[in-house]
Formats: sequence, C-alpha cells, structure tokens
Amino acid sequence: MRLMIRFRDFFICAVATLLIFFASGALMSAHAEEGAALMESSNTQQTQALSALQTSNYCVSCHSSDDPNLANPTSWRGEIIRASITPCPAAKKIQEEIYYTERLLLAIDRFRAALPPDQRSSALESRISAAHQGYLRLLDAPVQSLDAFTSEAQTLRYKLGKIYNELNQQSETVKRNNALIFGIAISLIILASLSWGLYHTRYVRQSPKKPGLRGAVRTAIFLLIIVGFFTLPLLRQPTQQAVAADVEAQQIQTTLDTAQRNASIADQAMARAWMFSRVAALWHEIDSASSQEILQQALQAAEIAHENATALWGQAASAQEAAVGDPAALEKAGLIANRLTAVRSRAWNYRLIAEEWMPLDPSTAENILATAWQATQSAQGIYRDLDRRAIAVTWAKLDPQRGPMLLSQVEDPAIRAWGWREIAALTHEQQDFEKAAEAARQIADPARKAHSLAQIASAAHDAALLDEALSTLDSVTDVAQRAYLLAVIASYTGSDKAGMIIPNEYPGAQTLAWFHLGRFDEAWNASQKIADPFEKARAQSEIVIAWSRAEPQSASDAARQIEIPLLRDRTMRYVIQIAGNASLVEEVQNPYDRLLAMTYLGKIDLATALAAELKETYPLVELALAQIDANPAAALQLVDQIQREADRAVVLRALATQTGDSSIFKRALGMAMAARVRGDGLAPAMASLNLARDFLTSNLAWSQAALEQAYQITERISIK
Repeated sequence: MRLMIRFRDFFICAVATLLIFFASGALMSAHAEEGAALMESSNTQQTQALSALQTSNYCVSCHSSDDPNLANPTSWRGEIIRASITPCPAAKKIQEEIYYTERLLLAIDRFRAALPPDQRSSALESRISAAHQGYLRLLDAPVQSLDAFTSEAQTLRYKLGKIYNELNQQSETVKRNNALIFGIAISLIILASLSWGLYHTRYVRQSPKKPGLRGAVRTAIFLLIIVGFFTLPLLRQPTQQAVAADVEAQQIQTTLDTAQRNASIADQAMARAWMFSRVAALWHEIDSASSQEILQQALQAAEIAHENATALWGQAASAQEAAVGDPAALEKAGLIANRLTAVRSRAWNYRLIAEEWMPLDPSTAENILATAWQATQSAQGIYRDLDRRAIAVTWAKLDPQRGPMLLSQVEDPAIRAWGWREIAALTHEQQDFEKAAEAARQIADPARKAHSLAQIASAAHDAALLDEALSTLDSVTDVAQRAYLLAVIASYTGSDKAGMIIPNEYPGAQTLAWFHLGRFDEAWNASQKIADPFEKARAQSEIVIAWSRAEPQSASDAARQIEIPLLRDRTMRYVIQIAGNASLVEEVQNPYDRLLAMTYLGKIDLATALAAELKETYPLVELALAQIDANPAAALQLVDQIQREADRAVVLRALATQTGDSSIFKRALGMAMAARVRGDGLAPAMASLNLARDFLTSNLAWSQAALEQAYQITERISIK
C-alpha cells in the first residue's frame, strides 16, 4: 500500500513538472518565432514589391521639375497594399521604406508594453527615444535623393533591429525567470503534498520498522533529481551557430557588389553632368564666357557618361552568369541587371542640361534637346519612352509644334498619354486632351487605363472621361486594386461618385478618397476601421493636419484620439503651427515635437531649453532659422549643437545672408563643402550652389567664391 501511494504521488509530481516545462518552453519560443516571422515577412514583401522598372537616384530623371507629384513623397498615400498600383517606382520605394521602419517600431512598442517597469533601463529608453526622433526626421526632412532616403531608413532600421533584439532577450529572460520561479513553487507544493501524504499514511505501512535517515535522504535526492531534470532546460542557453560563406558564395557576392557599384557610378556620372549645367547657368549671371566653357564641360561629361554606359551590358551579363545555380543570388542579379539596363538606356541628363539653359539661350537648349533625342536611339523599351516623353514635353515649351510631333514616336500608350496630358496643360488646347485620351484608350491593362483616363479627366475637367474611367474599372478583377483605384480617381477628379462605391472591406481606400475630397468627418470615421495601428495613425494624422486649417477645434479633438503617441505628438505639433493654439503645447510629450511647437509659437527661450533633450538635432535648424533676424548670435550658438554638417550648412547660409559677416560666410563656405549626405553625391555641390545663389545680388565676390567651390566639388565627383 505504501509503495502504491508513493508511486501515485511521484506520478503526479512528474506530470505537473512536465506541464510546467512544456508551457514555459512555449512561452519562451513565442516571441522569438514572432521576431523571426517579422523579419522573414519583411524580406519577402520587400522582394515581391520590387518592380522591374528601375528609377534613377533623382526623381527629375522621369518627372518634369514642376511636376506636383514630386511634392511631399513621405505623406500617407494609402495602406501599403496600394504600392501594387503605384506607377512610380521611386514613390513606391519611399513608402515601402517607411512601412518596414514602422513594423519594427510597432514590434518594439509591443515588447516595451509587455516588459515589467523594473526591466526598462534608462540607457535603453534613451536609445528608443533617439530612434523615435530619427523616424520623425525621416518624415520631416525633404527628400533630395532616393538613395539618401533609403540609406537613412536602413540606418534607422539597423538601430531599431539592435533595440528589438535586446528587448527580445530581456523578454526571454523575464519569461525564463518567471517559469523557473513558477516551476520551483509548484515543485515545493508537490513536495509538501507528498510529505503530508506520507505523514498521514504512516499507519498503513506493512512493516512496523521506522524509516531511517538514509531512506529519507535517498527519497529527497531522487525527487530533486527528477525536478532538476525537468527544470534544467529552462536554464539552458541555446548556442548560436555561425554560418560561414564558402568561397563560391563570396565570389558571387563580390561580382554582384561590383555590378551594383558600377550601376551607382554610372548614375552618378549622369547626375554630375547635370550639376555642371546648374553651375554654368548660375555663372552666366557673373561671366557668360566662363559659363559657356562650363556648359561645354557639362555636355562632354554627359557624352562620356553615355559612352561608358554601353559597357554596362557586360556587367549585367557577368552578374547573371555568376549567380547561376543560386536562386537567391540569381534573383538579386536580375534586379541589378535591370538597374544596369535602366542606366545605360537613359539620357535624362541631356534633357536636364537643356532645361537649365532654356531661360538663357533657347536655341542652344534646342540643340541640346536634339542631342538628347539622338542619345535615345540606342535605348530600348520603356526607358527610351520615358526619356522621349520628357524631351518632347520640354521641347514643347520652346516649340509648340516640334514637341507634339516627337511625342507621337513614344510607343508605350500610357507614357504617351502622360506626355499629351502635360502638353495639354501647357497649351490648354482641347485637341491635345483628346489625343491624351485616345492614347489612354490604347492601354491594355484596365487598371493603368482607368488611372490614365482619370488623370486626363481631372486636367480637362471632363465628366464624360471620368465616367469612362469608372466603367473601365469593371474589367479589373483584383477587388483591392479596384478599391484603391477608385480612391485615386476620387482624389484626382474630386468625384464623390468614385468614393461612394468603394467597398467597406477596404477602409484605407475609403479614408484616402474622403480625405482628398475634403470630407474629413467621413475620412476620420473610415480610418477607425483600419486594422494596422501605424497605417491608421498616419492616415488620421494627415486628416487632422488638413482638418485643422478649416476646423481647428474639431481637429485638435481628433488629434487626441490618435493611438500611436509618436504620431499623436507630431500631429499636435502641426495643429499648433497651423492654428496657433498655445494651450495644446502641454499635450506634446516628445521633446522633438515640443521644441518645434514652441518655435512655431515664438517661445524661443522655452524651445532653446529643450535642446538638451534632443537625440536628433534636426529641429534645431528651425529654431536657429527663427532667431536669425532677432538674435543672430543665439542662432550661431545653436549651430554647434546641430549634429549633421548638411543641417549646419543650411543655418550658416541663412546667417551669412542675413548678417553679411565675412567670418560667418567663410564658415558657411567650409560647411557647404562638408555637407556630405550618404547616397547623394551632389549634396556638397548643391549646398555651395545655394550659397552662391543667395549672394548673387548682394556680394558678387562671395557668390563667385561659392560657385567656384561648387564647380570644384562637381569636378571631383567620382565616375570611376
């Protein structure tokens, strides 16, 4: 009887310990699997979202310089699902980079909420605050270069990834400790139960002999071994296995990196020629002879870039051959080959040189456009059509007959319709709108056709074309794509008809439509149904900012309901700027937004006191610029607190212009040379050119010094 009781108690103990072990193991692996799934999902989405159409580092390679689509590319334009119908690869890339960054921010916020307060170290909180402010800069700073924006976003995600891993480790440690404590507590309870049972069954023993100390010790050791056996996995740290790349994989990666670098250099060579023309155009105001020489240098640089681009075909073939046998590398090689094909097929630098020269000498600009058109003869496919459309539209500004004639040679009907729509906007001729609509009707894909017809209907104010665009959507089989196309059509045309037929299953599309129609109540109500927290908060932020211009009180009440604190503070900052409501400042917690809100309200002393709390010093640019007129010395002191040279260059340029101080100008000149931005090789030259432009009418000698520096920097841009 005694043996049966002991065996039953031992069985209960073992089963309970097993349950504890398996439950704790599941808890420990849950967040690790969530993190792995997050990273894998991000990589898969990023790979699938890449389009075959490659863009240049600068949006003006495809767009005209006055294209309104270039404005504010970081604003919310619908949920990420809309990326599938975004025709511009650069805009798609920007929205994707923001989306991936927000996924990590969301995961980090969830980890922080799950951790006990005593596990949140001040150092980690400081790093999270810095990452939050870096995200705000990503949304606030003007986008000058696609590669620069991508680099900024990837750098931020690298920091966020380290924070995520650290929080993951802390979470695992907390769960492991809790499981261990729970397991020990249950084990003690079971041991106590066994002791209680043995004590009360002492009279049911078969032998009257009392158990000795040796038997009690054996029983205790046996039970401890069983408990330790099941508890030990809780204390075990899994070993990290490092996978070393073999020689063949390293050779493949080297080949791919070389091809990628050559594509970037070729793109930079084209941008360098364009930069020469910008320097030449401004120099024309000082010395026309020197300006002509620099223009010739720009044309020579463009010719060299065009000739060298022919060698990129071999780089593309080499990358694809090297990756044979490795599916992942082969996919990457295909993307690189597409980019190399895009670079060697483009002639946008000639067209931009002509645009710079048009106000100065139209006949020379026409000759350059003729060279640009000739350069497209060696191109093929969509890139040739993109360049020819832009050249034809630019030429139409000089010769209304020549431009339309050239546009007829664009083969892709969607690009041709785009060109006719832009020419019609210049001429305001009904026949040009009709030609645009005729080209749009030739587009095979119903989604692209509807999109193009809606844009033309908006420009021409043609209700019949709008109805045609809506009827075309009946052929779009993808329901989600059709929903967002309706939202886009509504935003282009201001048509309630398009917005009202969007299905309720797509609240993001409904939100976008009502927002662009100016119906903010409906947009806000629709946004409440968006499932993704960041998408919802970004949509509501855009709604509130626009709403505050018409109804400040309703907008501020709505802003308080935004669930993501980071975006709630940013929205409040804009409401304060637009409405001037100082009472809202106390509701802004983030020092980044709080400082900017104080600056907008003119509370300079309070804003300056917050400077020490900043991790990202971009708001100090606004604060310094606000003080230049009243207190230049204070603005100059803030320059030393600004982290990035490119940001300092902006403030020093404004200070030099305002004060006319030679020492400040020399410092501004040096800072312009140091204003390097990763991913934008033109940044220092552009900073110097802006400095020269500001002094063109007030101090010719200083303007020339800055121009010479811009020229020298452009000359040194690497094209090898």
